[in-house]
Amino acid sequence: MILFLSKMFSGWVTASVRPGNSTHQLTQNNLHLQGIILFVLINIIWGTTFPLIERTVISFSPSVLIATRFTVAALFFSVNLRRLNALL
Repeated sequence: MILFLSKMFSGWVTASVRPGNSTHQLTQNNLHLQGIILFVLINIIWGTTFPLIERTVISFSPSVLIATRFTVAALFFSVNLRRLNALL
């Protein structure tokens, strides 16, 4: 997920930035804005999981819930597996 988010927001930052240049300040502002947006997004995800899990435990057994969570995580991981291998 972090690779996906960093890829999504990486277009905001220019690659050829040198300190002391006028674009350096612009890039620092973009990084600050990117950090704030990612922080808010992570807080939303983190905050909504607890009520969802609480409601889901009432409907499903814990083993089904754990199997579903591992399956969803495996799907997200498998989508980014080629990109992860390229980085290694």
